[in-house]
Amino acid sequence: MNSFREVRGEAAVFVLVQEHIPGTSLEAWVGSGWGTETEIRALGAQILRILGYIHSLHPPLIHRDLNPKNLIRREDGQVFLVDFGGVQDAIRLESGASATVIGTPGYVPMEQYMGRATVRSDYYAFAATLLFLLSHRSPADFPLEELKIDLSALNGLSRDLTMILANWLEPDETRRTLRPENALASLTLVWLGFVAVWDAIVIGMRAPTVFVLFSIPFWAMGLFLLRKVFYGLFGQVTLEFSASRGFRWVREFLGKKEIAAPLADVGECISRTAYLVNNQPQNVLELEVGAKTIKFGEFLSDREKQWLAALTE
Repeated sequence: MNSFREVRGEAAVFVLVQEHIPGTSLEAWVGSGWGTETEIRALGAQILRILGYIHSLHPPLIHRDLNPKNLIRREDGQVFLVDFGGVQDAIRLESGASATVIGTPGYVPMEQYMGRATVRSDYYAFAATLLFLLSHRSPADFPLEELKIDLSALNGLSRDLTMILANWLEPDETRRTLRPENALASLTLVWLGFVAVWDAIVIGMRAPTVFVLFSIPFWAMGLFLLRKVFYGLFGQVTLEFSASRGFRWVREFLGKKEIAAPLADVGECISRTAYLVNNQPQNVLELEVGAKTIKFGEFLSDREKQWLAALTE
């Protein structure tokens, strides 16, 4: 996103220019008949990572209008959340500032109608979006039972998806107790579950060993994705540049790793492609520290990566 200021007559106008995302809304994808449960799980994991990022900002951003029209899916499967016109920040709300009711019927929780949106409001909208993708029906068209959407019409839904929908569609936000990282892990584990079922069928049929060996790369990929999920949720990297103490890098995830060096040993920081997801490059920062190369910043935005890289110029 870029911004600029221009003067029109006696008034100053501030303009925000957002990137155009080529693709189709999830509402249109569903209208064309798209969406197996496996595809919806993978898509849901992408949306949760987006929400995890905007909610991790300081202050956290609340979208307030997450729905299938505002989620754009490209042909390669990557999903983007658009239309941040209704964004609120949590600090402004906690200060007692008034809020305008924004949102799409069926995707707006009770507290948002009362002008008090929280990060849990976005998770309600996420669950309502999942409900639409799974049922091809607007959440507003479902019957209610004690003010809560009745999910009994969804037959054959897996246990973990049922858990996510049941918890995050609670009318009372204090009862939306499911942690986002638990929901994300459940959606990601479907890959490993699929591979486990494949192996169970192959072993049960007493097929040649080569068919079991065929699944090894898929196990590796599933475990790799699961590690990325937990690293993004629980991992922490600290960078310190100090004239008196020099450079210090600390990574905390499944243990602690630390690298310290004089500032004179700190070299160039560049962004490189580490791997591909849906044919899209996933970049990390590589920082030269003496004879070592430190890789970090995978879950940062492109702008944040550019800012960090500029520190070493």
